[in-house]
Amino acid sequence: MRIAIAGSHGTGKTTLAKMLAEALGLPLLTERAREAARQAGVSDLQVLLRDPEAAERFQSLVLRLQVEGEDHLGKFVSDRSVYDVLAYGVFYRIENSTWYRTAEEALRKHPRYDAVVYVPVRFLPAEDGFRFVCPGCQLCVDLALREILRMVGSHEQVIAVRGEVPGARLWEVVDTLYLAGLLSAKEYGRIVARSVNVVGRKG
Repeated sequence: MRIAIAGSHGTGKTTLAKMLAEALGLPLLTERAREAARQAGVSDLQVLLRDPEAAERFQSLVLRLQVEGEDHLGKFVSDRSVYDVLAYGVFYRIENSTWYRTAEEALRKHPRYDAVVYVPVRFLPAEDGFRFVCPGCQLCVDLALREILRMVGSHEQVIAVRGEVPGARLWEVVDTLYLAGLLSAKEYGRIVARSVNVVGRKG
């Protein structure tokens, strides 16, 4: 199964991705933007807001690392998706149409996700030395991502979580995967049996 956790920064994606990967027994693909920053020597993301060309190079690297990571694992839970890369391209005000055409071409060749889990903005972003902490920046990315997911929703299974507690979010996703036929009754029962003490489990 190929599952991507999508959402703006500071929404709880990483926590949910780790919990879901463990519950499903799938490898976790960690956030590629941080790896791209390490490879590109980018320590201050504010630079990308001031320099669209630098942002274009950076987002191209993020997209390449995301696609390569997904292709390498095959089955996974990913902390972020290819759609997040496009949303951040909008946020960084990349206006080069060639970049978007190249990204769209890569997406056309890219295997579809079995499910995209959208995590909405519920909290202010916490300072971690990397992400933007401006609430307006967080909302800007969220708005762009929601529009992208609206456009791809006809051919992707998009699951929008509503809860705020990590355990409740996990079971929203697990229950929806089961109801959508992406988990068998046997797989679902195994997850329930292994996770009876997870906070947020109902019934």
